[in-house]
Amino acid sequence: MADNNKPKFDIPWGTLLPLLAVLAGVVAQYKPLVSKRPTVPSEKTIPVIAAEDVDARLWQDPIGVTQKQKSSLDEEIEKGVVKKGSAESHDICALLELLRKRARESPERVLLLAVMIEAGPYSEQGESRLRARPAVLEALSESGFVPLDGEHIGFVTADWPPVDDPSGDRQIERGLLLPWEECIAIRDLVRVHPQYIRRLIVLWLPAASFSPNPLSRFANLIDQLTDDVRNKIDIKLIGPANSTGLQSMIRELHRRRLGEDAKETLKDISIVSPLATASDDALLFQPTAASGGTDDRPTVQTFVEDAVPRLTFFRTIATDEVVLKELMAELARRHVSVVQQTIPNASPVPKVAHVVILTEWDTPYGRSLSTIFAAQASGRTIREIIKRPDNWPAWVHPYRYLRGIDGQLPGDQAKESQRDQPQKTQLGQDTVAIEATEGLNQSDYLRRLARQMKEDNARWQQEDGWGIRAIGLLGQDIYDKLMILRALRPQFPDAVFFTNNYDAHFERRDDWGDTHNLIIASPFGSTLPETYIEGMHIPPFRDTNQTSTYVGTLVATGRMTKEEADSLSWQPRIFEISRHGAYDLSPAWYLEGQKLANSNKSWFRDWLFPTWGREEQNLAKAHRSKSLARWRSWQLWLGSASPLPAPG
Repeated sequence: MADNNKPKFDIPWGTLLPLLAVLAGVVAQYKPLVSKRPTVPSEKTIPVIAAEDVDARLWQDPIGVTQKQKSSLDEEIEKGVVKKGSAESHDICALLELLRKRARESPERVLLLAVMIEAGPYSEQGESRLRARPAVLEALSESGFVPLDGEHIGFVTADWPPVDDPSGDRQIERGLLLPWEECIAIRDLVRVHPQYIRRLIVLWLPAASFSPNPLSRFANLIDQLTDDVRNKIDIKLIGPANSTGLQSMIRELHRRRLGEDAKETLKDISIVSPLATASDDALLFQPTAASGGTDDRPTVQTFVEDAVPRLTFFRTIATDEVVLKELMAELARRHVSVVQQTIPNASPVPKVAHVVILTEWDTPYGRSLSTIFAAQASGRTIREIIKRPDNWPAWVHPYRYLRGIDGQLPGDQAKESQRDQPQKTQLGQDTVAIEATEGLNQSDYLRRLARQMKEDNARWQQEDGWGIRAIGLLGQDIYDKLMILRALRPQFPDAVFFTNNYDAHFERRDDWGDTHNLIIASPFGSTLPETYIEGMHIPPFRDTNQTSTYVGTLVATGRMTKEEADSLSWQPRIFEISRHGAYDLSPAWYLEGQKLANSNKSWFRDWLFPTWGREEQNLAKAHRSKSLARWRSWQLWLGSASPLPAPG
């Protein structure tokens, strides 16, 4: 009887076994992808006697691999032990002779595709080069071209800057490094893009070497490379490398530093800009310009094309104000209204929320983001915000930081001192992590910033009953964003965190505790909509810039039309970080309808929305009908923040 009274533990094995099987599958699914490839010995390889003589896989950084070879060549030249012909084969004249040969040996034209990339020494700049090269080569493959030598890359050098450069900088012998690689058509010349091009030379341009006068210096380089075969060579530039480079172009034209000879050289050249996202207003703004001056031009494209006749300029990426506008719309859908508006049907305007914007302060691009956000939130222009600081919306609170918060510099190894280290008490017990207040690591600033924001938030709550509802991290450096999230998230658990520009690093499982539910507004995701990738089997890219470079290259070759690229920039992508990665919130009808819109935007718009012109009324009607799907569709189409909250 005593044994019968003992409690029994009935384990529901029928339920537990399937769960254990699922968990085992999850563990197996995320097994680390570690290569067992043996390490490569450091012995010197057999020298290659060819124009492209630097060992390089197709995904390697073109600047990094060729810089090592150039340094070795410079050392040999200084010591006077250089091999016969080595210096001459890496002079810019060697590439000129190759272009002459290719232009004269066949009736087809040659395409010189120049790609401007970041040339800085920092890790994020090196990563951007690693991402740019595969994106360009994948797009060239889609256009019908493959590298002539998939295991090597070439390089040439030139004295730089040019003697007649407007900057007046001292010329350095062999101061310009130009990696290059040759591609050849693998299809019928009628089916390649551009048509009837058999040979294509990809020229990698270090962006820093072309500042502060990128157009003048690019024109000088073209003169050196084409000489007497210019009429047989088509030239396209994919660049500049960022918004700062585009601003340098604008300033060069504003200051009339581009000579007539340079303008003549730039005729019939196409510039495709896939990375410069700064708004037209921010780029064309001149503090000293009188009203009605050149800064009143409507777009950067018209300004550049008017200043340089027969030069074509086209941006293939959504600008910052377009991305931020859609970001505000997504915040409104989450009942965080940051736009002060009135409603035509006299419905009450919801109270705007306090929003914190953290931006990089050490780049023009970073400094402009908070200004653009404030202009969008207040309904004013960027010029009004800049010229009259009192127009800044009181509910938008800008904070700033300097890039490279972790303090890591080129050549530094990962140091334990740069991480949050647990401190020991006198009893040997671990305490919370404490960041050092000396040295290069800047993470201690984030702790004090979080404390200051907490104090400001308490004051705002006392004043109007509203505290910080959303916190935006607007910048370029993914590592800075992750550190800021790690510092602020525990202090503001109820705030909506958002950022710009998709990066696959946000999806890493190790960082999910910091990035979960992060809202991302981005011109592109890791892939293009299905309507643009029919027949393509390209692995998803790492970030929005890599996808945009791919699109820009397709436009440069003509594989994608400008109208198709323009339609991609109508609606930025919105993502939210979930347990399974970045969840795309873009509506399915939009992605399927993009292809239809390429031929005629107005026809597509009228076909999809026959009541166009009464957007606010349709929005209000959708809200009253409590149709969330219909309300969201109108919001995404309009691309503006809604004064009406999402229906309950």
